[in-house]
Amino acid sequence: MLSHRNVLANIEGMAQIYWVADDDCLMGVLPFFHSFGFTGSIWLPLVSGFGVVYHAEPDGCGHDWRDGPEAPRDDVISTPSFCLGYVRKCTAEEFATLRYAVVGAEKLREPNRARVQEKFGLDLLEGYGCTEMSPAVALNARIIRQQDKRV
Repeated sequence: MLSHRNVLANIEGMAQIYWVADDDCLMGVLPFFHSFGFTGSIWLPLVSGFGVVYHAEPDGCGHDWRDGPEAPRDDVISTPSFCLGYVRKCTAEEFATLRYAVVGAEKLREPNRARVQEKFGLDLLEGYGCTEMSPAVALNARIIRQQDKRV
């Protein structure tokens, strides 16, 4: 069982790696019973003070958020398998405003990473963890591009 302090420490670590602002909006697609969904898409936005929208369909492209106000704007936490669904079902324009795409819960294979990079221009950032320890014990970061910096 993860302790409250464990979850908060994991959130602090995520917040140090992934710079988010109050006006960011996360698209949450992972189930809340999973430690990555629980920590990354419930508690990270709540503690860090940025918005989140939830979608019941993990491969939700082509569904109700396509043109609505809840379309992903800045960040998504997902799995590599779900990202392959995005490659198949979504247009590059639908993910054009995403700055971060964080994946976990399964191994990120190079061909999958390359397909997402090619279609959306996104570097998939991978969190590694064990449910018994924490959903993101280790996180990879990327080079911050000039357009990603906020004033």
